[in-house]
Amino acid sequence: MASYFVSERVSRRLMADLAKAATADNRRYAFTLSAGLSLVAPQTRLGGVHCYLEGDPAPIAAALGLHPAGEADGSLHLLAPYDPGVFHGSLDKAGLKVVCLPQLYADLARYERRGAEQAEHLRREAMGY
Repeated sequence: MASYFVSERVSRRLMADLAKAATADNRRYAFTLSAGLSLVAPQTRLGGVHCYLEGDPAPIAAALGLHPAGEADGSLHLLAPYDPGVFHGSLDKAGLKVVCLPQLYADLARYERRGAEQAEHLRREAMGY
């Protein structure tokens, strides 16, 4: 995972800029964790952005004018996919790619910061059970 400082407030604009840069570089991407949840089943204010990104994150970060940060200090986290399956069945929400619902649920359920609570919200609001 590569984490970056974001000079402005974390927003959908940042997500759109990241998607545009990844697409221009012919890279697959998909938002996950609270960023993905914000597009599928909005609940709370977006605190940070986590996104699976194919390949080296440095050129995308440079194109966005971002500077490296520690995981605890960064607001944008570009995750190396542990398997190409994270992109399988991705959803298109407002022109942005989000991991499929089962992947989003699994990522949230394992995430220590309110992940279990957010996974349950996703299950109720978007997965229908």
